[in-house]
Amino acid sequence: MPARRRARSAVGVPAIAVVAVVAAGLLAGCAAQPGGRLDASLAELNRERDAVALAAHEADTERFGVYLRDRWGPISVPETSSYEWVAADEWAAEVSRCLDDRGFPGARPTPEGDRIDYGRVAVVSTRDLYELDVAAFGCQAEHPVREWYSAELQSVEAPWALDYWQTVLAPCLRSHGYRAAPVPRAEEFAETWRTDGALDPYRLVGPGPLERTAAEARCPAPETLLDAVP
Repeated sequence: MPARRRARSAVGVPAIAVVAVVAAGLLAGCAAQPGGRLDASLAELNRERDAVALAAHEADTERFGVYLRDRWGPISVPETSSYEWVAADEWAAEVSRCLDDRGFPGARPTPEGDRIDYGRVAVVSTRDLYELDVAAFGCQAEHPVREWYSAELQSVEAPWALDYWQTVLAPCLRSHGYRAAPVPRAEEFAETWRTDGALDPYRLVGPGPLERTAAEARCPAPETLLDAVP
């Protein structure tokens, strides 16, 4: 199971100690990087990422609540006092288990794993259908997926990733004898960050895949650090 975090506040509580361990482990052996400052900046960035992603998730949850009220009238939707970040490929299984716990064992993940199939749920009355809607609302509210909000996170992640490239990644590559790609302009980097056209910091490392693999292991890309955060 991927690492996940449970929190009980409006902005979430990052696992700072875990972040520090992850960063230290991934960057071990890279003498050019300022470890303490990197750990602190990554922890602070993760607080911002959680806040932005959670705000987007809460907006989605509010829209779901509006849908329920439009469908069922002036009902009171349940308030969510806790949430648990899950990986995108785990979301459907987590929501299915949550629905099991709430009395709807027929709800199962689709083969693609990104949706819930309600076709086998035993619904025999309007009351059953209403309770299923409310259960789905609660389970989805309690299991957000940070990756779904990549557009909202871009403006938070890109400045940190560019600074990391300039102050940590490029010096690390040079310290290991690799050629470091020039640091891009901020506008160009932000436009391509987390896209198929993202700029490659390892493009001058060498022609062989083994050289690139070794460079990536010694001097991880910013995405590697960000995606390792639980």
